[in-house]
Amino acid sequence: MKFCPNPECPYRRRRREAAEFLDHATECNDCGAPLVDREDLDTATSTQVVSDWRSSLEARRPWREAEELGAVERSRDPASGARLDIISGAALIALSVLLFFLTYYAAFTMGGGQYIVALGPLVYGMIRLARGLDARKSSDDS
Repeated sequence: MKFCPNPECPYRRRRREAAEFLDHATECNDCGAPLVDREDLDTATSTQVVSDWRSSLEARRPWREAEELGAVERSRDPASGARLDIISGAALIALSVLLFFLTYYAAFTMGGGQYIVALGPLVYGMIRLARGLDARKSSDDS
């Protein structure tokens, strides 16, 4: 049997024991760390394996930094955020109203019954729409 040596592994945090794998497995399913044998678990060897694994993760970080830079660039564009708020707010309002009318019509044609008033999505949609319109107005002013 092989075990995950990573003390930060989500499985180890949940179960308070190292994840156990069959001999043909090479890395942990939860954290991706390379596996070690039972006798190497919680020794200097496993500490070195985890240290090497973390170093290799840091070496592969440039793609993540580029992705984060792109996210920062997108977040600096208030127009795209405002547009997303307006679209999602209008969609939530429309879906809430559509749900109300469809269920009301079904209840009405059946001679009575229950219908749905989805206030949560309706109110959240109004908030998103107002926030988007306000952001668009303030970006147009500047």
